[in-house]
Amino acid sequence: MKKNCIAALAVALALLPVMAMAHTESNPYTTDLTAGQNMDAGDVKVWNDGDYLYVMYDTNEDWCLTETHLHVATPGEEIPKTSKGNPIPGQFEYSMEHDCVDNYIYKVDLSGEGANVGDQLEIATHAVVIKTEVITPAPYYASTVIDYNQGLKKDGTAVLSVRSVPEQGLVYETGQDESNFFSLGFGGNITVEFACPIRNGEGNDLKIIEDTWGSYPIEKAAVYASPDGGAWTYLGEADNTQRDPDFNIHTIAEFDLGELEEAKYIKIVDTTDPAVHNNAADGYDLNAVQSLQDCVEVTEETAWGAGTRFVDKGNWGMYFPYTVQSGGTAGDGEIPLDGAGEGDNYKVDRDGEEITYDVVRDDPGCTIKFEGATNSTGGEDNLGEDGAVETDTFKIRTDKDVSSVNVTTKAGTGEVTNTLPVGGQVTDANGFTIDLSKTDNGDGTYTYTFTVTSDGDSNTAALSHVEFDFCITPP
Repeated sequence: MKKNCIAALAVALALLPVMAMAHTESNPYTTDLTAGQNMDAGDVKVWNDGDYLYVMYDTNEDWCLTETHLHVATPGEEIPKTSKGNPIPGQFEYSMEHDCVDNYIYKVDLSGEGANVGDQLEIATHAVVIKTEVITPAPYYASTVIDYNQGLKKDGTAVLSVRSVPEQGLVYETGQDESNFFSLGFGGNITVEFACPIRNGEGNDLKIIEDTWGSYPIEKAAVYASPDGGAWTYLGEADNTQRDPDFNIHTIAEFDLGELEEAKYIKIVDTTDPAVHNNAADGYDLNAVQSLQDCVEVTEETAWGAGTRFVDKGNWGMYFPYTVQSGGTAGDGEIPLDGAGEGDNYKVDRDGEEITYDVVRDDPGCTIKFEGATNSTGGEDNLGEDGAVETDTFKIRTDKDVSSVNVTTKAGTGEVTNTLPVGGQVTDANGFTIDLSKTDNGDGTYTYTFTVTSDGDSNTAALSHVEFDFCITPP
């Protein structure tokens, strides 16, 4: 019989509503941002204060955002869908294109949406995400000679055979040997292909390496890039004036891809002036063509905040519920008991002077403490300093409907606690008079207003902190 009673009690307790902690920026509602139906691309984080709903797309280190679409449906509204029930992200209320960012936050006006505390919203968070994986780290080199047309020496004869193998212009060789480079010959050219296209990244993207041993007249070559081998973009002119800092027998020239997103083909055309060379000269001597950017594989996927699928088959889009929490913005006249709103401080008006308190929640959802009062210049300004009669007002918003609150003041080293009934007043042993009133906001929340007044006695210590406890243990 006892076992049956215990089981029944367990079931009853399980059915009781659970009071959830208010969601804040530091403690948001969180669900996975799922890419391609089964890949973890990060999280969607949601919280609200008294005025706004915040929806944050936060990718992990492997992914970034290129598009986001958000729709927030209040009770009685629907997320845009097709006749078959599939979501239509292009018709979502909020959307943005991004340049591969790690995170993005939408700030939604709750009153503009007609959303009230306690409303259960349906939120659909759609994104386009990309993942970039390094296949080959930079530097890497051209893989294939697509075409070449070798010119002649200045005297009109053929370039030496040892310098005439075009594949010698693919991979970087460090030795001082004629078999390590390809001489273009005056007016000659070569076109090479990269198995993994050169990506346009930060800084320069392409390096041309040339052989010049010792002092030698200037040699030049025009450099072109193409993504498809059809349309060519001129990048600039390489020459043999800048020495390779690691191997002095080489010279280097670097280029940015400019408007090109990538380049699969590089064409190098000799533009050396024969007039400055002797008859045996054979133009620009190409050692290698090098990518300065990592070889990467880019994966693009559709991503959704994890929740309930719109339909069992077809589009795999999802939505999730979110209940609007009670709350207020710190410093707007009231502050939520169970969440930090937009800040960890609270401002009061003390006879026309703005005073800022630090906010501490030692027991979130039950206690809230105000301490470290400073004035507009940042100086310490505790209530009742120098024996002045002063009043600070604290407004606290919560969904707790209580008839009394424990109030603790600390002045100097003395800390005292009194139970203050709603509508009542108490003067505690530290000399502070405290009044409490309560307003029903009509939305399931209540605003408790505490006025704390110092006694004006210069022998009494000023207020170090004041703490309000809404979770008084019943006697």
